Amino acid sequence: MTCHGEALIRTLYEDYGEMLLAYAARLTNDRTAAEDIVRDTLIRARRHPYALVSRDGSVRSWLLSVAHDIAFGRVVDDHGGEASPERLGFIVLEPVPESAARARRWFRKLMTGHDLACSIDDCLLLISELVTNAITYGRADGDWSVRVEWWRDGDALRVEVHNPAAGSPLDVELRRCSADDEHGRGLELVAALADCWAVESSQFTGTRVTFTLNNAWKFNGDH
Repeated sequence: MTCHGEALIRTLYEDYGEMLLAYAARLTNDRTAAEDIVRDTLIRARRHPYALVSRDGSVRSWLLSVAHDIAFGRVVDDHGGEASPERLGFIVLEPVPESAARARRWFRKLMTGHDLACSIDDCLLLISELVTNAITYGRADGDWSVRVEWWRDGDALRVEVHNPAAGSPLDVELRRCSADDEHGRGLELVAALADCWAVESSQFTGTRVTFTLNNAWKFNGDH
């Protein structure tokens, strides 16, 4: 980031930060997610300073519009067209057992109206299993959280579970469970239900487990 870019972000945050945070918090009902939206909005402003003024001439309106689009996964590319892949939603979760249910509810809410052709029950099951795995096996000093993102990538649905407390991707492995096992079926279910899956380093530190469902949309044209 250049010094000019840092100065721009600092000025925008001082002038509009509280307003953006309050707006994002109303959209997400989640303080951590709202902070992520504010950060991403300011980063986009730094990358596209020439676009900072909206059609009505207001920087405030432009920032609110971008924050709204980020919250609901409709960020556009540099030329105003739809970005590909397109993030459809995300949620940041505390490492507590209730978070798996919260992730399911938020995914279902944001995916309503997206005309999924794939099984939403399969999606909810896989998200729940991966979030539960992340919380059960994650270990970290201090506060940490699990981040779930879902994307439209062409005709596929891609879901990512980011776990900063999981260590190296090499520490995450597929294990075969016996009929008596009560836990540990997350990756086994992913391997059985998803078209493909992967464990990689996360850009947020830790690991990212990704699963993809192909032909996930009823309509493959514009949406």
